[in-house]
Amino acid sequence: MNALMAIYYKPELSNDALRIWFGKLEKYDFDVVCKAFDKYIDSSSKPPEPSDIISLCQHKVTIFSALPSPLTRAANKKHADEVVEFVAKNMKPRKDYKAWAKKILSDKDKCSDIQIRYAKEALRDD
Repeated sequence: MNALMAIYYKPELSNDALRIWFGKLEKYDFDVVCKAFDKYIDSSSKPPEPSDIISLCQHKVTIFSALPSPLTRAANKKHADEVVEFVAKNMKPRKDYKAWAKKILSDKDKCSDIQIRYAKEALRDD
């Protein structure tokens, strides 16, 4: 605690003040208190009060919102059709990355043995 006060250029805490801090924070896990102090130091320019650290130590409850009601079959079909239409309009045709191998195998007379071998190997994965 005194090192913390030194960060904020404040005088060291008295033994009574340290007892109060200890009494308030002893019910929390040590790691939780350390993380709370770290979080406080990162976000504040004034020295902490016990209530500041206690509020950071307390477990935050995550509130989940309800899922929307399920869609009907017709609504699902409508959305699926919209996706298909969007993809058809906006997607580029897929490039054939093995066209070079097909070209080599179609003209075997003009290619070397190693070209033919690698072309066959590339097309073997299909």
